[in-house]
Amino acid sequence: MRGIVGAALGLLVVAGTVFTGRQLEAHALGGLNTVTVSPVHGKAAVPFQVTYAISPCTSAAGLTVGFSWGALPPAGQLLGTPPTDSSCRATLLTKPPFNFAAHQLPAAGSYQVFGYVALPTGIAAPNTEAGAGYTVDVTPLPTATRSATAQPSASGNTATSPSASAPEEFPAQPSATAHKPAGSWSLSWTVSLGLVILALAILAAIPFLIAAMVRRRRARAAQGLGEDQAA
Repeated sequence: MRGIVGAALGLLVVAGTVFTGRQLEAHALGGLNTVTVSPVHGKAAVPFQVTYAISPCTSAAGLTVGFSWGALPPAGQLLGTPPTDSSCRATLLTKPPFNFAAHQLPAAGSYQVFGYVALPTGIAAPNTEAGAGYTVDVTPLPTATRSATAQPSASGNTATSPSASAPEEFPAQPSATAHKPAGSWSLSWTVSLGLVILALAILAAIPFLIAAMVRRRRARAAQGLGEDQAA
């Protein structure tokens, strides 16, 4: 059975060389091929670069290289079919394909990207396939959603955590503090007025005190003079 399958694949390779008008290089069928992706991870909608290289390179320019997502064709999704250059490399700028079955871009996770020398039928030439891993990153939540969910969890109380309660609490403090300076000002003004009145009363009483003292002295002096005359 294996001999029949191998013979059939060999016929396909020969048919491919006749169809394309050039001979497939022996090294391209020898399993010395590699696939690299750069970067190795990214978001579902962000492009990345995939490179297929044949080593050692011996005039393998112009070969049609196919890249597929998830599996070899026909199971995998075709990403593109660039030709190899003079350095036996084929490079493709692509991105994770749309999943038509799920009607969305690929979900976050690890996937395989395959490269191969493509036959005219679109399948991979035997022993030319190689693969590399690519990771689709998790798409972060929008900033507004994260901040809204973070506030209740930080306080642990949904009734007091929203910022809407702040305007009800804080305006009362300036009004309370505003009444204190007014009260202290009226009190200090009353005390100052009382002190001023007291000082004026004292100043007004001083002449009367002086006049009373002068009268007493005069009375004593008159009384002493009368006693001297009587003696």
